[in-house]
Amino acid sequence: MGLRLQNKIEQDFKDVLKHREGDEAALKLSVLRLLLSQVKNFAIDHGGELSDEEMQSIIKKAVKEREDSISQYSKAGRVELAEKEERESRILKTYLPEEMSADDVEKIVSNVFTQQEKAGVELTMKNFGVFMQEVMRVAKESSKSINGSQISELVKKRLH
Repeated sequence: MGLRLQNKIEQDFKDVLKHREGDEAALKLSVLRLLLSQVKNFAIDHGGELSDEEMQSIIKKAVKEREDSISQYSKAGRVELAEKEERESRILKTYLPEEMSADDVEKIVSNVFTQQEKAGVELTMKNFGVFMQEVMRVAKESSKSINGSQISELVKKRLH
């Protein structure tokens, strides 16, 4: 699907380029242009076609950058810039699989903790890596996108 996802992004870029009208189209064009540039740079650096996971990784990284910027702009009182970053993030997220719900993440974390407890693993922060690794492994088996920082917060809350 990596190539298909890349083709979809390229086709959307061409469509927006042909029919660009308004601020939202200009923003989408800018976001897709930057994304395609990042994809091409990654392909050059790593040689060849990008896999589905690599494409999604690039998009997730771009979304994370936007979310970090939103936080910084909000703290600095730059609401208009934060809103622009939010719109860019929404555009990028349309190319990612649906994100796992908080309830689903909570269930996975709960199940992993139960399994690890039965296996005799101590519920302490020194075992944080063990829990994170197992939760991430189970979560990745889902076809949905996962939020590592959300999972990390839940794991930390349950460890003492």
